[in-house]
Amino acid sequence: LRVEGLRQNVERLTQDNVVRAVVIEELKLEKRKAVEARENDKLAAQWALDRVQNHERNMTKALAESEARVRAKVAAISKEKITALQETLDTLRGERTANGE
Repeated sequence: LRVEGLRQNVERLTQDNVVRAVVIEELKLEKRKAVEARENDKLAAQWALDRVQNHERNMTKALAESEARVRAKVAAISKEKITALQETLDTLRGERTANGE
């Protein structure tokens, strides 16, 4: 009778250990899934950051190009104005000379 009780106790402990082993494996699987999800989140965040930085670079480049075009146009307009003013001065000088002044 005592041996039978010990045998049942061992079987119960063995079954408990099997359950514990299964739970441990399930927890390990959940841990792997959590680590994988965290890595995927990191990759998604890095991809989003890369996209934002790329967009920022493109906008910075476009701004610099636009500013260069504006400076070139302003310089051309200023040069045209200077030329026109010079021509006006030359014309006025010519008229003064013609009038004997």
